[in-house]
Amino acid sequence: MKRIHLVLVLALAGVLAGCASAPSGSEPPGFGSLVDADQDAGPLVGQGAHRVRFVLRDPHTGEPLPHHPYALSHGSVDLPFVAGEKDVYQGITDGRGRTAVFAFDQPPPREGFFLRPRLGEGDHGEQFRLTLPGDEPAFAQAYTLVICTDPPQRYLGYSDRDGHTAYVASAQAERVQLFLDHDPDATCTDEGENASAKHAGTPEPPPDDSGEDEGDEPADDGRG
Repeated sequence: MKRIHLVLVLALAGVLAGCASAPSGSEPPGFGSLVDADQDAGPLVGQGAHRVRFVLRDPHTGEPLPHHPYALSHGSVDLPFVAGEKDVYQGITDGRGRTAVFAFDQPPPREGFFLRPRLGEGDHGEQFRLTLPGDEPAFAQAYTLVICTDPPQRYLGYSDRDGHTAYVASAQAERVQLFLDHDPDATCTDEGENASAKHAGTPEPPPDDSGEDEGDEPADDGRG
């Protein structure tokens, strides 16, 4: 199994070569989809008449992910029901893979919501973004994330159509490693290949000039 060793605090995105790209004429699945939300549809988070709800999906199969930890943010507006600087809501889906119902005083832009699976919990967090040369997203790439706690926390998943992995969260800054392919026994190691990295704090593609090499201190984005 090819390994990519990242001695990084949770604020970087891996840039890989050799992963799959989207086939021509197709739209690979993402992590989430909007569903109808009404007052009695489920647990309510926030206040207001404008409500949205999502289904968390496996980007490899498109199937819902029931009873699964998730993270929700928005690329252009603050979530009024989140107090943390990261502005990321953390929850668990229901038996049908649905999130809570989120209420807003004003209608939020439908474009910009970013739902993804979550590993760990806490105010610190980001996710990796896997790309091909030229910053083309690598979708449906199997990966394993490991938070180097004692014991290690692991997540086995597939990247979405934008190349994003699951969101990684922790109560404090932690060391994280990313492995290509699925390895339920993956553990943190001081050996492995270097990978260049770029910040991916939002669902938008990160700028080309924000790369950092292994061993560099990650840039302080002022949010974590």
